[in-house]
Amino acid sequence: MRYYLHGDEKEDDPGIYYCRACDDFVPRKHFYEDCTEKNDFERFQRTLKIWKQIKKSGTQYTRPINAKNIFE
Repeated sequence: MRYYLHGDEKEDDPGIYYCRACDDFVPRKHFYEDCTEKNDFERFQRTLKIWKQIKKSGTQYTRPINAKNIFE
């Protein structure tokens, strides 16, 4: 199962990104116009930290090393 960070591009659907605040896949403009999250980069950093903890503890989820993210 694929784990998506805030801002990760959806696999096999270029130009669509995961918004952790809205729990939905959205176009890029969403982050700059419609998202309720006011600091997307901080949200990305928080989800990255959580992902690293999940990964350390062992999980069924995966995230590609080269995952595309608009905030990296």
